[in-house]
Amino acid sequence: METLTLQTDKTQAPTDQRLDRFLVPSLSARVGKQIVCIAGLGPSCGKSVIATNLAYLLSQEGVHARHFHSEPLETFESSLHTRTQMVIVEIKQEVSRWYSVAHETLLITDPSRLNGSTIEMAHHFLRILNQTERPVHVRLLVNRANNFHHAKKIYNLIRKAALEFPLIHLKYFGFLPKEPLLETWTARNKKFVAKYPDSVTTAVLRGLMLRLKYHYELWRY
Repeated sequence: METLTLQTDKTQAPTDQRLDRFLVPSLSARVGKQIVCIAGLGPSCGKSVIATNLAYLLSQEGVHARHFHSEPLETFESSLHTRTQMVIVEIKQEVSRWYSVAHETLLITDPSRLNGSTIEMAHHFLRILNQTERPVHVRLLVNRANNFHHAKKIYNLIRKAALEFPLIHLKYFGFLPKEPLLETWTARNKKFVAKYPDSVTTAVLRGLMLRLKYHYELWRY
């Protein structure tokens, strides 16, 4: 599993124009790689930790996953020529073109960080998705939820907002519980699941990873 963190070249052409050079709808199928976007509602929602650990767990299960940020695009272009099977794109800015070519998008939300602005942020994100003008499959992951019922309540609120956009298909993916070990995790270059293999968070992430692996196998065959 590889994680790439590079700085964006400010002199590059507009992102949407450059994406069109690399990401045509048939490209990922032609090179045999599945594209999964990981987006977040608001800052500090946990998408970086979730993206890196899911990629790590997938690689442990035999799916060669590569995680990188949505900028710079050269890193994605280079991945097309490797044995990578699944490309996990952590969305760093509001670029709708990525969603139009992803096989699925994981949307991460942390209601404790949004200070009551969940619906407002959801509408903003859904409007960006709607710019793709094609069906988009989104799976919601609620981070730092109190329990299952809390997570489903957040999902139902966002699902109601999504009904305004017929091309957006939103489904519930799961939730991560609040865990003190994860709250204090700051080691960017290490994997939480490797450090704490018996934690509740690791068990949940492993279950989510297996679902991603199952979706990948369905897509592949």
